Amino acid sequence: MTRRVLVVSFLIVGLMALASATSVRKTRSIEHKDYPKYCCTDAGVLGPYENNSVPEGGACYGTTPDGKRHEGTACYGKEKPNKQGYPKYCCTDAGKLGPYDNDSVPEGGACYGTKNGQRYEGTACY
Repeated sequence: MTRRVLVVSFLIVGLMALASATSVRKTRSIEHKDYPKYCCTDAGVLGPYENNSVPEGGACYGTTPDGKRHEGTACYGKEKPNKQGYPKYCCTDAGKLGPYDNDSVPEGGACYGTKNGQRYEGTACY
């Protein structure tokens, strides 16, 4: 009898955790209605593109007019001209790192950030 109670308890706790994770995902997607439409790459800011799921700093790729594919990170590019100064963050595979002092690298320019003592290459982002 004790063994059955433990198994049932485990299943209930597991289902509760799954329900919590699902509701967090739903809440998160509601918060981010306006995803960036550009991809900041080593070839510059490419786009605009349709985007309904990749947050700023997430992996993306863009295609230059000559047909070459360039990987980068999702950014707002030309969408938000009200931003003043240079971006203070570096969007990398490890996420959006920073803020950092920046007085010369434009959005989409090459940068690097550190996380847990490891260096990550990326593109400057807001």
